[in-house]
Amino acid sequence: MAKEQPMPKALMVVLTSPRSPEVEQEFNRWYTDVHIPEILRTPGFVGVTRYKVSASQFLPGAESQGPQYLALWEIEADDVAAAANALQEQAISDGWVLDDAIDPASISIRFFEPITERITQ
Repeated sequence: MAKEQPMPKALMVVLTSPRSPEVEQEFNRWYTDVHIPEILRTPGFVGVTRYKVSASQFLPGAESQGPQYLALWEIEADDVAAAANALQEQAISDGWVLDDAIDPASISIRFFEPITERITQ
């Protein structure tokens, strides 16, 4: 039986979409091959899992509304504000540039801290 991974101290939740279906492949290539390594060089950012919106939704039509991609970034830092500042500093010092395939209007970035331990059945 595999040992369960410890729960991260915080999460950065990022929602995004490509500009159009025609550039979706480029969007995913850039995010996975360029952007993920950029962020993982930032102290405190230790892992990420990406998701695409499912065609199966609780409410009909919800799959076509809002951003189409989710990235759950795991943060191991006692101070979330310091991790967020480190991310901004890393972006500036490394000169990060958004790929033209990303829709800037779709971007939502929020930090979350746990209020409970992980609960399972």
